[in-house]
Amino acid sequence: MLKIPHPMANERVVLPKLPKRRPPVLDKEKLKALFERARGTRLYPLIVLASATGCRRGELLALEWSDLDESTSEINVSKSLEQTKAGFRIKSTKWEEPRHFSVLEWELEVLRVYREEQDKDADSSVPTTRITIWFSASPMAHSIHLTVDLQPL
Repeated sequence: MLKIPHPMANERVVLPKLPKRRPPVLDKEKLKALFERARGTRLYPLIVLASATGCRRGELLALEWSDLDESTSEINVSKSLEQTKAGFRIKSTKWEEPRHFSVLEWELEVLRVYREEQDKDADSSVPTTRITIWFSASPMAHSIHLTVDLQPL
């Protein structure tokens, strides 16, 4: 049997570098439309906070109420929720450094209203499904229960 060597076996091929792409950003009108569509849903506070901070999805899902300092309107992001084959786990952030974000008063008010809704849900024995999201890593934290698709859109 005749064995033919690969023609590039001894050659080093330098691949062209791909330009770094900036992630898409919503302009004011699209962001306003997103807020209007989401208003009144359980994900509205998450969308508001995501737009205010630019946090990654896992970072937002790992937040606890103790990460929010209402007196300074500051949010401390120090952990992230990760999906593994074994389930979900809390890990450190991508760069393993905590980050702090200030939120505007109207964004803080959205979070206050959301917390009041959580407190009402906790008192009314609402049935729960799949994963606990939003300020939920600590057993002491108030939490809501929603089914959330963690796959990219």
